[in-house]
Amino acid sequence: LQTEATEMYPDARGAAMCMFALFIFLGQSVGAPAFAYMIHEFQYPISYSVSALSCFALALIFRRQQAR
Repeated sequence: LQTEATEMYPDARGAAMCMFALFIFLGQSVGAPAFAYMIHEFQYPISYSVSALSCFALALIFRRQQAR
């Protein structure tokens, strides 16, 4: 992923890497408590199902963007 981030905007590699690091760290710091809250409120099966469907939806969105 990091290699792909440097190739997205060759003219602004520093900015691309900064944004990549920002979203990696934000995802880890916000995602873990959000997932813990979902497990607490909805139990494991629903939490994992929502996470799996969200990952699948993001994959479809990125695939569509990449095809353009």
